[in-house]
Amino acid sequence: MSKPVDLQRPISDAQRRFIDATASLGAISPTTARSSHELPRLTGRELVQLLDAGIVREATPGSFYAEPAVRTVRLPDQPTYGLIVSGAALARARRIKLIIIAVLLAVVIGYTLVSGGFS
Repeated sequence: MSKPVDLQRPISDAQRRFIDATASLGAISPTTARSSHELPRLTGRELVQLLDAGIVREATPGSFYAEPAVRTVRLPDQPTYGLIVSGAALARARRIKLIIIAVLLAVVIGYTLVSGGFS
């Protein structure tokens, strides 16, 4: 079983079609690479993302193949936008919010008691 590739951002439908087309055309090695004219169109940015992730390789200028070791692409559960937040960091943020709310509530109650109540 091949190791899933983690991407920082989800891949587009066009990128998915490109990956599927390279595999279905048998472009799985530098010798079987297909020219960009035989594969679905991608923007330069989308292609660079696949190349940087190691999912697609360029055999010669303009010909590409899918890395044979990569068969699955695992998308992140939610977009990270360059920021990876751990569970401990989320728990700490929740605690800080609760402390701020408690302090504000104590200030309001204290002010109300000092000023003579609600009447």
